[in-house]
Amino acid sequence: AWIRVYLADKTVIFERILETGESYSPPADVVDPLIWAGNSGSVYVRLGDALLGPLGSGTRSVRDVVLAPKAIAERYAEVEVVPEVLSQAANPAIEAASIATP
Repeated sequence: AWIRVYLADKTVIFERILETGESYSPPADVVDPLIWAGNSGSVYVRLGDALLGPLGSGTRSVRDVVLAPKAIAERYAEVEVVPEVLSQAANPAIEAASIATP
């Protein structure tokens, strides 16, 4: 899935296509980054040990999703059945939001 992580002033801090099982974590000092994701039905957010999402459905894109932990937890449900490829990926629990793709 293609993702762009950016700030409210539109400064891009990360942009690329994430491969299957790959993840990205915004820098800890970045406050409330936003994400624009293509193929959003394959983009999830990890908060600590919980996986939430997907950010959208199918191949549609979503944009201006705030990657603040509280905003993600309020907007997306925790995934009950984790996609197998994500459960196999080495991805340590972190405090901030982490984006993952199956």
